[in-house]
Amino acid sequence: MSTEDRRTVNMVHYPNKDASDPNALDEYLDAIPVDAIDATGTPSSSTYLRGDGAWSTVAGSGGGDVSKVGTPVDNQVGVWTGDGTLEGTSGLTYDGSAFGVTGNITATGTANASVVSSGVADTTQGVVQVFGGSGDGEGGIVDIYNDAVNDGTNEYWRLFADGNGDLQMGNNNTTNMFVLTSDDEIATTVRTTMALGTIAEDALFGQTSALRIRDVFSEAGSGTDGSANECALMVQVTSDTTSSAADYQKNAAAFWNIQVDPSDTGTPIARDSVGCDMRGYIANTNATGRVWGGYAEGRIVGGGTGDGQAIGIEILMANEGTEQATLETNTQKVGLLLVGNGTNPCTAAIYITNSASSGAWRKGVIVDTTAIENSSDITFGHSDASFEIARTGAVGCLSIAAQTAEISNGFTVAGLPAGVAGAIARVTDASSPSVGSTVTGGGAAAALVWYNGSNWTVIGV
Repeated sequence: MSTEDRRTVNMVHYPNKDASDPNALDEYLDAIPVDAIDATGTPSSSTYLRGDGAWSTVAGSGGGDVSKVGTPVDNQVGVWTGDGTLEGTSGLTYDGSAFGVTGNITATGTANASVVSSGVADTTQGVVQVFGGSGDGEGGIVDIYNDAVNDGTNEYWRLFADGNGDLQMGNNNTTNMFVLTSDDEIATTVRTTMALGTIAEDALFGQTSALRIRDVFSEAGSGTDGSANECALMVQVTSDTTSSAADYQKNAAAFWNIQVDPSDTGTPIARDSVGCDMRGYIANTNATGRVWGGYAEGRIVGGGTGDGQAIGIEILMANEGTEQATLETNTQKVGLLLVGNGTNPCTAAIYITNSASSGAWRKGVIVDTTAIENSSDITFGHSDASFEIARTGAVGCLSIAAQTAEISNGFTVAGLPAGVAGAIARVTDASSPSVGSTVTGGGAAAALVWYNGSNWTVIGV
């Protein structure tokens, strides 16, 4: 309708209106009641006026088939195949509770879910892949939050592939990270203490440690020996047969330290570096405790054909420095140093015994004279120049006290042991002994004899 026609209608129906008002017709049409419209059918909230002058209902109330491709099945999600056509795909389904995808899912935003799973339980192995960027240090990241709020405080742990082959884990991506290296090692990015256990740090062991294991043992056991055994750290290995073409040594644990910090001999300040510090303490409230600072065992396992060389403990002392023959100096080299300490004397520095049920030592202490630079300098000493070598219940005992030697027990001539050249003994039944003669028994005289390589010869009467 032209503007002029609209003005004409305006003048007819709204004589009081300005004929130049183009909205007069719109106002008139808005004022026409629905039942005044000349059309077939019945107007209602569910009908519409068609262009042919009929009130009509929308076909199917929005239902009916859509234009599709193929034959979709129940639970498949429709995918557009072109302008106005859909098809179902078996790789994308939804059954009202589970959304299924066959293939890859790519998302540029954040995916939120209470549970994320991969694979099918007991059927298909699941794989979760987290890719990184192309730059150095842009490996994949997994953040595990402690609560529901990302407020910038200590609320998450980060698992981070650093892009250099190492896997790091730490709290809030701090500079101190626990690292699993590409060389199959465990490390930290900053020197710190890695603590394993449940108890607080004891002041007695308050030193800085790279690894600390803390725990409280409380197992009561079943009453059977060993049922209450507990270990803060257990290392068990087996060296299988290798047919190795060269010597080797395989260790369940190795402790190795190198000291580059010299002690101050003038102050003096001792700066000690210890390969392995083992301590056993009895609490000051325990009147009948038992502790060992260390325990070493070499064993041939019984019940089979096993045999070989077994050593309880080996001490190797290698001196590539200066020779030092004097003790208690800042350059002494000692294979075994036994230090008494405390307010009262200790029972013994060395005690050789055997199990109450079995086992015995073939020899007590043996010194390979070839291992001593001066074979005559095999010394057991004390400030009063005395020592005693004895075996309970045995004949033959050597005591040296205040520089006087005594062989307190003697042999019969017939009971003298098989001779070792240089051996000395005391006999109690010599017959007319004379110095230089071969000793004979059957008498009542005491004599001092030595074995010259062939016979026991009298050296003193």
